[in-house]
Amino acid sequence: MELKIVGLLSTLSRKRTNSRPFLVILRLYLVKMLVQKMVVFG
Repeated sequence: MELKIVGLLSTLSRKRTNSRPFLVILRLYLVKMLVQKMVVFG
């Protein structure tokens, strides 16, 4: 799952044409998910 996400992020960041707002939203979402995981497992 996380490898897929990393691959998706690198693919998207290579195509830096129009998808900048989408990238920002996606990064914020991923950070939120990671924080939630850390809270759950911590």
